[in-house]
Amino acid sequence: MEDRRMSPRRGLKAGGLFVAAAFLSAAGYGRAAEDIYQYGYAARRINPTRPTVTVGFDAKVVLKNVLTDIFVKCSVIQDGAGNRLAIVSADVMEFPKEYADGIMADIQGQFGLPAENVVLNASHSHSSPPIETSPLEFPDRDFQPDWAAFFRRQLVGVVGEALTNLRPARIRLVGDYCGIGINRRRFVPGRGVAHALSDLGVVFAPNPGGATDPEVQAFVFESATDRKIMSVLVKFACHPTTANQQGIGGDYIGWFQELFEAGHPGLAAQFLQGCAADVKTWSFDGDATRFPAGTPEMARDFARQLAASVDRAIGKGAPYLSGPIRVRLETVPLPIRPLARADFQAKLKAPEWWDRRWAEHGLREFKAGRSFPREIPLRVRAVRLGQGEGVSALLIALGAEVFSEYSRQIQQLTAPLPAVVIGYADGMAGYLPTAAEIPKGGYEIEIFRWWNYPGAFTPQVEQVVLDEARRIARWARDQPIG
Repeated sequence: MEDRRMSPRRGLKAGGLFVAAAFLSAAGYGRAAEDIYQYGYAARRINPTRPTVTVGFDAKVVLKNVLTDIFVKCSVIQDGAGNRLAIVSADVMEFPKEYADGIMADIQGQFGLPAENVVLNASHSHSSPPIETSPLEFPDRDFQPDWAAFFRRQLVGVVGEALTNLRPARIRLVGDYCGIGINRRRFVPGRGVAHALSDLGVVFAPNPGGATDPEVQAFVFESATDRKIMSVLVKFACHPTTANQQGIGGDYIGWFQELFEAGHPGLAAQFLQGCAADVKTWSFDGDATRFPAGTPEMARDFARQLAASVDRAIGKGAPYLSGPIRVRLETVPLPIRPLARADFQAKLKAPEWWDRRWAEHGLREFKAGRSFPREIPLRVRAVRLGQGEGVSALLIALGAEVFSEYSRQIQQLTAPLPAVVIGYADGMAGYLPTAAEIPKGGYEIEIFRWWNYPGAFTPQVEQVVLDEARRIARWARDQPIG
């Protein structure tokens, strides 16, 4: 299988980057039986075998080369009572709801793992093939159903493989910071939007004063027998679009995992994309007015910086998590404001093909007399690893492309229990902006048409999300939810 797939460029070196491997034997903490879990890991390469269309800012770009391998990876954690959790990451754009439901049904059918106990996370690669198509997304001639079917088999298979690799392990959650991200929404009153679908005042440009989430968080899995680190599961929030669509790959994310594993032989690295909707890598022209085209070398440099942050985090040490795995899965309604018939008619001659298809679809709905939805469902999955202050942590997965400010807000609500907040989970609800950003407009607010929604989110979505975070915080503390 591997020999048939497009080969990546080689020659990436990790020399001189990493600290001494002495940290592989971490500082000792409690040795209670409750801190022993079973952990399994597996990874499968998913490079396409022939030139392929990719998704992202231009869905019709066809790539013939590979910059980094792309993967689907899985970490399985089992507690002392036999409760299992699978965390699956993949170098794809997103996981739409119906697609994710099918994947989870396959996993449950083959391995008996409940759907609510499977966390899916897309790296949001803009340089990988689409996993599905529809008349409102990609022209059928550009879609590769053979690769999509291959990807689906690999995703389900990697979960089964990880389940067979279970071994005793201890888990720590560590953290540090990395400064490679910058906010990409600059508000300029009276200005049109650059690289966007709106005429409001937000331009697609570096905003050094804007929100980001620079926190690096890593679940560290140590062998319970010799205390060596087997794997790290790293969360960071930043768009992987530095060398956008210059070759198949995961951008800085792909190079980070390759570098980290090369610097620590025998250790596996897995990545989780955080709340990165409004964050891009820190690369811009001299006066910071625009994002110029990045290069593979720039992406590799960002990868080195992220790897160094993970090294620092691991070196700090942390208590072992201890206690059972619990999962809470809820769907909350995000309010939208449907547009009028005239708004659809105005987009019939729009320059972007997805705008035109959105307009045609909406006008057919008007003609048929059908009503438009006023809410979009958002899946929120919360996982509590461990029980008790200091020995437990939350993983909160939101099925949307989430603005970075939400991570900080949710962490404040769950404190002192630490929370790892990720976006791009299953059931993609589109961009999830904060209330303050919605009136400013801009690309992230106006591109609801990509997902064929009849209107943009209202500012009330923030309250909906934070109310659910409050319920999660009470649930995690074993308090009445109310």
